Amino acid sequence: MKNRRILAGLAIAGMLMICACVSKGVIPAHGPGQDLLVKAESRFKQGFYSSAVTYYQDYLHYFPNGDSVPTALLGIGDVFSAQGEYDDARRHYSLLVDRFPENTAAEDARIGILLSWYKQRQYARAIDYANTITDKDVSDDCLARKYAIVSDAYLALGEPVDAAYVLISGLKKVDGAAQNKILMKLGQVSGKIGPESLQKIMAAVKDPDFRGFLSCQIAERYIQNQNYEQAVMILSGFLTAFPNNAYAQKAVELLRRIDTTSVYERYAIGCLLPLSGKYRLFGERALKGIQFAFQEFLTAHSGNGVAPPIRLIIEDTGSNARKAVNAAKALADKKVAAIIGPLLPFKEAILEADKHRIPIITICQDQNIPKLGEYVFRNFLTPQMQVESLVKYTCDDLGMRKFAVLYPEEEYGRVFAHKFWDEILKYDGEMVGFESYNPSDTDFAEPIKKLAGLYYEVPEDLKEVREQRLIRLGLKEVDTGFLDAFLFRDLPAENTENQGIEEVVIEDEVNQEDEANEEGLNKEEDPDSQTAEEEAEEEDKALVDFDALFVPDGPTNVGMIIPQLAFYDIIDTLLLGTNLWYSRELIETAGGYAQGAVFPADFLETGGRQAAAGSFSSRYELFYNEKPGFVSAVAYDTAVILMRIINDPAIRFRHSIIERLENMEGFPGVTGETAFDLSGEVRKKLTLLKIKRNGFAVVADRAAAYPEKEASHLENAHSENP
Repeated sequence: MKNRRILAGLAIAGMLMICACVSKGVIPAHGPGQDLLVKAESRFKQGFYSSAVTYYQDYLHYFPNGDSVPTALLGIGDVFSAQGEYDDARRHYSLLVDRFPENTAAEDARIGILLSWYKQRQYARAIDYANTITDKDVSDDCLARKYAIVSDAYLALGEPVDAAYVLISGLKKVDGAAQNKILMKLGQVSGKIGPESLQKIMAAVKDPDFRGFLSCQIAERYIQNQNYEQAVMILSGFLTAFPNNAYAQKAVELLRRIDTTSVYERYAIGCLLPLSGKYRLFGERALKGIQFAFQEFLTAHSGNGVAPPIRLIIEDTGSNARKAVNAAKALADKKVAAIIGPLLPFKEAILEADKHRIPIITICQDQNIPKLGEYVFRNFLTPQMQVESLVKYTCDDLGMRKFAVLYPEEEYGRVFAHKFWDEILKYDGEMVGFESYNPSDTDFAEPIKKLAGLYYEVPEDLKEVREQRLIRLGLKEVDTGFLDAFLFRDLPAENTENQGIEEVVIEDEVNQEDEANEEGLNKEEDPDSQTAEEEAEEEDKALVDFDALFVPDGPTNVGMIIPQLAFYDIIDTLLLGTNLWYSRELIETAGGYAQGAVFPADFLETGGRQAAAGSFSSRYELFYNEKPGFVSAVAYDTAVILMRIINDPAIRFRHSIIERLENMEGFPGVTGETAFDLSGEVRKKLTLLKIKRNGFAVVADRAAAYPEKEASHLENAHSENP
């Protein structure tokens, strides 16, 4: 049977390098000049090319009409081709084809010409020349070599799918050993093609044997990627359609291989958390969030008296990278379905999980974590997410275009500062000020003065003028220092609606009245003349040419920086911060100076527009007798996401977990609407807050049209389990 011949021939075909050389002409055993041809062939095999050419040419000289002239011409062409002298090789091959088109050596000459173009990397020329070799006029062996070289040309052009189609076309035109050669070549080419594309190619194949071959090839590609679902579907479909096919046994063997290699504890979730060492507190908070999610999940799914078989396996990473790697290995040995953690950027531990192809959702902020591997995800609040939300709001909603940054000279500050700048450029914004400071300082006058265009000490007699201005604006009370901790209490009535971004004309009231009364006199005086007070006033004026100022630092430093910004007249500029600004400490230290400041919230404990967050916070506090923080909340979200996925009966393999995570759209988490992109990076819809009076208010979302409410009065519209 033909299918048996195919299987038997595959092993032999694997030994053939059909693209590396061309077949030689047959040298007759007897006849004039045969000794010259034998010597030429011997010298050629030994690599003595000049000597070989001499013997071939001697034969042509002494026997110009001999029966072996085609063999001699082919031999000379082969020698030149072996030396890389392709023009001379083609000249002799072409002479042979022109003079002896019906000779069997002419087929080898044609393949020689085709191969010479390929070796010269003239791939398009090779493909064009192949079209001149008429399939019906040459042997199957010649066709097999032709289609193999053409497929290599398409591969070299970066078109593996076209290479496969060429080989499939050739399969229909040959039989026997030639067909086995093409099949072997098709197996090599299919290794360079994704399984999805191979499925499209198979649609063009009708022969059951070829479909069996391709089905196994496609399944093996899926198995390599641990996409066992697709592999099982392909193999099962093939076996159902062709149960007695020659490749049926191969398909059965692949199914057995899947059963062996895909074994894992499908309901086990591993956790990599620092439960000892200096980061133990954060690990315990994350563990509480995960365990709370676990308890709620069991309760919600035990209505029929049967609890889901989901279980948690906890491993302590400590604060040590080596311990974290060992913890990851332990989870791999226990064949967990997926992993939550680590909280710290233990890259070796993450790579260990990825090596075992275990889906892992990290809870850390370090840059480029998802890029570590194909199975690595991240669910955390990243610098990129925060600056994107801030810049989109200021540029799109507020129409701002000029920005400045004041950042601490440390890793956290540098990362945020440069990402903010990059994001500003995407919106065609302009960075007009970029200054850093020592995070251990308490006096930030120098970088602030650089931003404000003040490169000199402020005269003592002008400090009082500035103090009075701030008082009139409601940003300072009489007889208090500029770090007054009580400014947050109640602002003057006229400034109740001050959001910190509207324009304020700062002028001395006495001067305003004097200028109005003496307007006529001033017209008669020298317009260039100025009093000493006016010169001092003008000299002291800050040159603030930016709409918003971004300060990526924690509440302690920011609480000292913001009042000093006001001291140097940076008082009508929108202040922007990071999630660290969501702190009562900032209000207590900066108070009225921080009014209207905008920053992204990591987790709204009081809920408000995020009813899920408020409900979670209440349930969590009732369960643990303490309020949750962001780490607990994001760990809770991550656990809920994984438990929902692995509890689905349709999930049979780990790769399915990956696909679910990549295709998850808008999971309503307590830390915000959550999704993952194809790189594994989290995408969250962040809530922006602003400081308003003595609390926090949600910044109105123009798209969602949410009303602004005081944080202290935010109430849950309804309660629901996430």
